[in-house]
Amino acid sequence: MTVTVTQFKTHCLGLFDTLERCSEEIIVTKRGKPVAKVVPARDATDRSSLEGLRGTAHFTCEDLFSSDDIWEA
Repeated sequence: MTVTVTQFKTHCLGLFDTLERCSEEIIVTKRGKPVAKVVPARDATDRSSLEGLRGTAHFTCEDLFSSDDIWEA
C-alpha cells in the first residue's frame, strides 16, 4: 500500500490497524518519491519464521573467493 505523507499523517492510527490486520507494508511518499517504509513489527520471541530457514544456506570463505581465473599482477 502506498500513501502520501499527508494521508499518513491524517490516517496513521487507522493505517496501523490495517498494518496489524493485513501484515502489508506501507510505503510513504513525499512529492511522489518514497521516503519511508512501515512494516509490521515481529515479536522478538517468535523464532518460527527463522526456524524454517535453518540449513537452507551454506558457504565457506573458500566459496566466496574461489574461481578458475588467473590474475596477473
